[in-house]
This record gives sequence, C-alpha cells and structure tokens, in this order.
Amino acid sequence: MNIILTFAQKIMPLTAWRYAFVGISSTAIDFFMFLIGLHWFEMRPLRANVLGFCFAVVNSYLLNKKYVFEDPTNTNLNQFLKFVLVACGGLAISSAFIYFTSAVLLPEVAKAIAVALTFVWGFFAARAFVFGART
Repeated sequence: MNIILTFAQKIMPLTAWRYAFVGISSTAIDFFMFLIGLHWFEMRPLRANVLGFCFAVVNSYLLNKKYVFEDPTNTNLNQFLKFVLVACGGLAISSAFIYFTSAVLLPEVAKAIAVALTFVWGFFAARAFVFGART
C-alpha cells in the first residue's frame, strides 16, 4: 500500500490529490444543480451552468480552505472574494466551452468536458492567488 501512495504522490502531489477529491464533490453539486436547472426548471444550458456554479463555489471554498490548502486563518470576505474571482475564471472557461460546443454536443457532455478543462486552472490559481503557495 505504501508503494502505491508513494507512486501516486510522484505523479501528483498530495495537495493536488486532495484538490481532486474536493473537486469531485463540488463537481457533483455543480452537475446536479445544472441538471435540476436544465430539466426541472427548463433553463437554458448557460443559465443552468451558472446555477450549478453558485452552489459548487461555496462548497469548494470551504473544503479547499480547510482540507486542501490547510489555511489556518479565519475565513474572511477578501479571501472568499478572491476565491470567487478564481472560480469565475473557471466559470468563464466552462461557459465558453459549453456555448461553443452545445450545438454539436449534448449539454451534459459539453459540461463534463468543461469540468476537465477547468481543473488545472482552478488548482494553480487558487494555490497562487487565494491560499498562497505554501502547500
């Protein structure tokens, strides 16, 4: 088991693995709310994308602060707004992708690909801009 952990950490640092785990929970919330907006409230894909984003960003901030970047400082508005700004960058990336591909892809497929595109952006931007590069 220790060999597997060592190998996994060489591929990707522990912080990035934690970020991926938090990302899975935030993505699940995002996607779930996206589907609710799309199918229950009959929203257009971009509006449903924003709905999912709003719910996921709060979850993501709280979990990233505590478990990924282990920031010991108290939550403050300035830090949260920086996180929202970084998340808005991810929203812009995903929304642009969905906008330009929804004519040829199912909205659910476009959303899934967009999530993958925003992973790298979100990790490095949050680490550098929001929580510091101490991890």
